[in-house]
Amino acid sequence: MPLTFGALLLPILGFSQTAEEDTSQVYESKHNLLLEFPQKIWDLAVYPLGEFVIWEEKHAVHKRVYDFFTFHNYQIGIFPFLNIGGETGTSYGATTFWRNFLGKNNGISGQFLMHNKRNWNAQGAFTNPDIFGSNYFLNGNFLLQETENTENYTSGFFHYSSEERYEEIVFGEKKTETELEIGWNSQNPFYATYLPETKISFVTNYNLYKNTVPTGQEDFVEDYGELAAEERTTLENIVNHNDKVDVLSFGIKLAYDSRDFRNPSKQIEMPLNYKMIPGLVAINHNDKFYFQRNLGYPENGILANFNAKWNQSLDYENPADNNEKLGFLSYQAELATYFTTWTKFRILALRAKLQKINETDPSKIPFAAQFPLSDNENLRGFDRGAFRGIGTLLLSAEYRWPIWDTWSAFLYLDEGQVFNEYGDIEMDNFEYTVGMGLALWTERNFICRTTISYSEEEPFLLGFSISQGF
Repeated sequence: MPLTFGALLLPILGFSQTAEEDTSQVYESKHNLLLEFPQKIWDLAVYPLGEFVIWEEKHAVHKRVYDFFTFHNYQIGIFPFLNIGGETGTSYGATTFWRNFLGKNNGISGQFLMHNKRNWNAQGAFTNPDIFGSNYFLNGNFLLQETENTENYTSGFFHYSSEERYEEIVFGEKKTETELEIGWNSQNPFYATYLPETKISFVTNYNLYKNTVPTGQEDFVEDYGELAAEERTTLENIVNHNDKVDVLSFGIKLAYDSRDFRNPSKQIEMPLNYKMIPGLVAINHNDKFYFQRNLGYPENGILANFNAKWNQSLDYENPADNNEKLGFLSYQAELATYFTTWTKFRILALRAKLQKINETDPSKIPFAAQFPLSDNENLRGFDRGAFRGIGTLLLSAEYRWPIWDTWSAFLYLDEGQVFNEYGDIEMDNFEYTVGMGLALWTERNFICRTTISYSEEEPFLLGFSISQGF
């Protein structure tokens, strides 16, 4: 009001309102709309997300939702669940958990999803992270699943030749998978969140598969089965497509995890929440401060896994191997490493992953027992199960940077191939996919991420995952 009143008096008092002409030479930058366009698109995509996060934090929406679906001081919970895509298609259900089960550190969880009576999934898990307060742990889980969905590529693409592709040939599958694991951790559950950990465990599995042929595809399967082996590509093989296969496995797992470990310090020279996420704390152990590792957004360290299993059928007799009982060795190795680039918090993550069945003839290994390559975590630009074989090789690179407190964006490149023998691995056989996405994580762990991917088969593929992959 005073400014307005004063402005009205200027003509009355005789003061001129005309500003003097500025004759100084000043350079005015020109706007290039074409060059500004990518930044404007990015701002348009990120700004609503930032506004939503501010609103969510202000009103504590996540806490209200969590309070509504949990009971007994957050020890028991049941949440509605929506699954988009994947092996069961778009499905609905619920997931539940019970922490501190039976008054111990035990935990149980379960999940049920249904698309229709031929597409459903039920799974459960039990864990005891410190048996009788020791460094030994026990895990168990099971999975019951039935899929028969023409939009589900769980059994892969099939070729008559490299030029002619049958993309709509999809097998249904009924499967039961169980696993029991007992092992030893170099750190107890509390210190494992601060220190590198090494795990050694013994695992037993019993898996039962029943492959079914969708209506209308019987002639294709019969014709394909009569083709000579040299007429098929090395990437996909239809074998024992309509058989019931049971596999009992015994094996060993080795793992080392030093992700986001920082050397301990005798004194803290910065606030405890010096990182972009408030809440990362330190503990004083042996007169040194150890900092909590953030496995949701590691900035350094490595993750290494190796497992080997002997697989044996109990009832199944392999027609491709003179009706002998199925028996084979399989092994997997994976190495991921993380680097902080030229700017803090901007991370380059690299991964190499190898899976191999100790066999050179894929016809001797049931299709259900072969390794799949493409999903939400491996060769992400292809539909689930697009490649499956007795050997797979995957190379991945991912560049990550923060865009909000616990949100990050990433660009990725995946390259992979399926092979029968190591001599089959060639540069020309690599399939590649590129993409970008957003990830959400907490102060300690990863929560979920969405990915937009491109490949020669899928120019645009949207994915969602609740596991990080690496």
